[in-house]
Amino acid sequence: MKTLRTTAIFLAFLCPVPDDEARAGFRITYDAVSYSTVTETTVETTDRRQNVLMIDEGRLRTVGGDAEGFDYIADARGGWPETAAAEIYGEGLDAAADGRPVVYILDQTRPACAEIPFLIVDGTDTGFDTAGLWIESAGEDKSMMGYRTELYRIYEGDALIREIWTTMDFGLGFDYMRVLESFEREFNKMAPQEDFDETARIFRRVKGVPLVDIEYYPGGRDVLEARTIQKKKYKDDDFRPPENYTRVSLRELAENPPGLNHSDDVNDR
Repeated sequence: MKTLRTTAIFLAFLCPVPDDEARAGFRITYDAVSYSTVTETTVETTDRRQNVLMIDEGRLRTVGGDAEGFDYIADARGGWPETAAAEIYGEGLDAAADGRPVVYILDQTRPACAEIPFLIVDGTDTGFDTAGLWIESAGEDKSMMGYRTELYRIYEGDALIREIWTTMDFGLGFDYMRVLESFEREFNKMAPQEDFDETARIFRRVKGVPLVDIEYYPGGRDVLEARTIQKKKYKDDDFRPPENYTRVSLRELAENPPGLNHSDDVNDR
């Protein structure tokens, strides 16, 4: 799934589950397709790939899911402490082992990953921002693939730029968009953007896990759509960086990006 940086795009406190115990979760396979408008009546497909989202209680992992070549693991089982993130996370601290929410960012093309704190927020819920974006919940409750969904529409001025159908039925315990906001906030420390806070905060209104996400832009649109949803048992290692991965700083990961190299082999996860 795309980062906020490429397209302008998760809160839980769940009880810890015994280590290494297999549990039932969900495996969602998505088609991600980019369309380009050639003429008023002609549209062509410019890019097509498959993404996977693995969900367990308080944890998720993406596979092949980032346009910039990164995958994400988010573990929120420990809940959010009262202290601010900057005060509880130090260099090299294994937050997940310490029972604190954490996000790992994995390079798809080399064995390297960065660890950042899972965003601690003040609960601010905003529908508007100073960058001219606003969001509405359309209140449309319909079934997709047997799951209840809600529709969110995002506008820039009067123009509709995004539609997202999400579900709360997977029991994840936090909102998917918050993972990417955590990444954006850490990245912003290295490359400040004046409009970051407002642009990112608007997505706090988007609850649950997306099943369909359509982004409109001049000359085309990007469509992310769930194709299969399966029940699956996972183990703890499924939501940890591989043992051969080296921990690096987010700055090092960002300065040596994987580019647009995507793994097509997502079916082994």
